[in-house]
Amino acid sequence: MPVAHDVLRHAADSPERVAVRGPLGSLTYGELAEKVHGGARQLKGRGALVAIALADPVELLAAVLAADLAGATPLVGDHTWSPERWARATRAAGADLRVTEPVPYAPGPRLVPDPGPEDRAWACFTSGSTGRPRAVVRTRASWTGSFPHLGDLTGIGPGDAVLVPGPLASSLYGFAAVHTLAAGATALVPGHRPPAALVRAATAIHLV
Repeated sequence: MPVAHDVLRHAADSPERVAVRGPLGSLTYGELAEKVHGGARQLKGRGALVAIALADPVELLAAVLAADLAGATPLVGDHTWSPERWARATRAAGADLRVTEPVPYAPGPRLVPDPGPEDRAWACFTSGSTGRPRAVVRTRASWTGSFPHLGDLTGIGPGDAVLVPGPLASSLYGFAAVHTLAAGATALVPGHRPPAALVRAATAIHLV
């Protein structure tokens, strides 16, 4: 099941609960669900590889979930890369679409997820420390299959606020943020070293 489906379920149950909080603001689950639905209509295309690089981690998560709901595969990149490096890396990865601005809202009927376990659910780039950055792709089964185990281990749920203290272009930090939303908790995503106020607001910190 797409993670976006979990977010929509939490939005239906508790629309006023804060879903994600970042350096520029926050979104409730209801607000996030609206952005996801509207963005998914723009990104519709099952199997498409959508390269996403946004400075605002809140908007990045909304775009990732919109791609997920649309049946596309989000390929999360580093927004600090130069345009030339970004174009070169996404071209080599075979990206069908590049998103470097918040996905605009498109009105229309709501999309109904129709996922398969072998669908490509998430992709990110390697660091490039030993050569050019390469895209690494995870299937839905491998990406979300560990969610229940992490939930059992940590007990993270709707009453929690989980600090993700690093860039979401890192696969482990991205995983932490998406798992938090799937669990119905609040994702605190500063995108870099967190301020003290955000640390104090957290009930859990996902360290890498």
